[in-house]
Amino acid sequence: MSEEFEKTFLSADFSSLMRERHSREGAQGGQNLPFKVCVDDNFHHMDASERTAHGSFATAEEAVEACKRIVQESVHSNYRAGMSAKELFENYKMFGDDPFVISESGRPVEFSAWDYARQLCSRICGK
Repeated sequence: MSEEFEKTFLSADFSSLMRERHSREGAQGGQNLPFKVCVDDNFHHMDASERTAHGSFATAEEAVEACKRIVQESVHSNYRAGMSAKELFENYKMFGDDPFVISESGRPVEFSAWDYARQLCSRICGK
């Protein structure tokens, strides 16, 4: 694993992880939190039966942070030493997790898992 990848992948701070855990526990405790993170599987593109629920969050920012961690983990699982950014991104597009946010209000939450994965792949492997 490259040093740059480790810095990128491990950059999530403890407080954001605790906020995510707290939000998820709140949702499990019966609170109706307004931002839901769902995850599609790129391998089963357009197959809603493969969709999973990741959790619910109090803010859009917390939900996007959760999406970023999911993408980071997915890119990490597809990374092999010596890969180019293009190869890593192609593997992500074929086999990675594609999280997104659903807002209870119906207003879109701006986050593209593919755009974020593309940026990560470039940082990890170089352009």
